[in-house]
Amino acid sequence: MASMKNGKEINSLSDFKWNYRVILINQLHSDIDFQNVLNTMSSEISERHIAWFLLTEGDVISNLNVRLSNDIQLQMQNTTASSNVVLIGKDGGIKMKLDELDLPAIFREIDSMPMRQAEMNNQLL
Repeated sequence: MASMKNGKEINSLSDFKWNYRVILINQLHSDIDFQNVLNTMSSEISERHIAWFLLTEGDVISNLNVRLSNDIQLQMQNTTASSNVVLIGKDGGIKMKLDELDLPAIFREIDSMPMRQAEMNNQLL
């Protein structure tokens, strides 16, 4: 996991399109250690091509080594304004909004997606 200080600069959530599913987590109003929860599920997260971003007070923490522009940080804050957790699909569309991080529910949602079904079928070949 990395703090957003170095690596490739990302300017928009659309920069992840077709490469990653994105989970945005707003931790500003929670005492839960989401980072630990995410780290314990790292293999399941990696298998599903998930990039997660944990929005904390004054910083963004992620499993990717990227730099986030001010524009994308604002975009992430706006996206999580009404829901603390947002799942964005590889197509760039919002797939799920949750008040609390529920990785099993997110994994079920992802695993039901046609693109993920194709990925799983290709892994079996």
